[in-house]
Amino acid sequence: MLQAWSTARTLAMPREVRFLQSRQNRVGYPSSMILVTGGMGFIGLHTARALREAGARVMITRHRVERMPDFLRGDPEVVVEPLDVGDAGAFARLGDRHRIEGIVHLAAHLGAGDPIDAARGALASIINVLDAARSWRVKRVTFASTIGVYAGVRELPYREDAALPIASPHFIPCVKKTWEITAAQIAGRIGVEAIALRLGGFWGPLKTSRNAMPSLLAHAAARGEPVDLGQLLFDEPTADGGYDMIYAEDGARAIATLQLADRLVHRAYNVGAGRITRNRELLAAVGELVPGFAVELPAAAVPRLDAEHLDITRLQGLGWAPRFDVRSGMERYLAWLRAGNPW
Repeated sequence: MLQAWSTARTLAMPREVRFLQSRQNRVGYPSSMILVTGGMGFIGLHTARALREAGARVMITRHRVERMPDFLRGDPEVVVEPLDVGDAGAFARLGDRHRIEGIVHLAAHLGAGDPIDAARGALASIINVLDAARSWRVKRVTFASTIGVYAGVRELPYREDAALPIASPHFIPCVKKTWEITAAQIAGRIGVEAIALRLGGFWGPLKTSRNAMPSLLAHAAARGEPVDLGQLLFDEPTADGGYDMIYAEDGARAIATLQLADRLVHRAYNVGAGRITRNRELLAAVGELVPGFAVELPAAAVPRLDAEHLDITRLQGLGWAPRFDVRSGMERYLAWLRAGNPW
């Protein structure tokens, strides 16, 4: 009877969860792990959690920042190692100490400081990742690209097979395009799968900055602080401003799905909600959850009928679907902040 209950429970799981958890039963799997570069970052920590929930052992790297949320602290299947992704020797030494079967490359390159040094470091990191993957006989590398690579593409929603302009409006999409081109040229020749993760706007707990509308509103509502729209970096401070925003736990599960899938047929996958989230939706959710909270956002000078969002058909084909909408995600985010967590 217990066996029948277990079988029924397994069949009731989403297909995405079933094929991820099936990896735990492979011979030799418990001795290997997935390396997450930038593992102490906002997306990295959520990705580590999603990989653990899928049954994978995880190594997260730290460089300038070290923090460990409660959901990972004390987990014997999570290993923390120092790593500068620009240091090829440091990569090699990780392989001497651990058996690594996959790499999720999320370490950020923001282009600060001298532009030559920034470009050199960004290019070195993807080369070091691919070199390490070859040395360790890793099957798959997934690496963070961005919705920003579509800048200049007119057709919406953005599809992975769209022709990308060479020009980039910012250092980050420039770097990500460079990574995609470099990986596409090198990976097949060295026997490694290199999969670009074209990430939409992740939001939720552990984001240290308040330069995006979801985090700005959540922190203000949770702590009773005024909303300073001047902190916004790229977000349009109007009621109808918006773009493809994905709650971080959903986005991390998507990354884990792509890293652990038995077979992938494409070299790039969009990771987003597949829809536009307007600022007025965020405001409505926070206002419902925190009575009395209100922010006046002006109407756009020129109403936008559409905004940046991703076609997620490829991702959905792997059995993934978001679990959080705007309200449930914001409710979870506010609870996290009210519990005393600083981010």
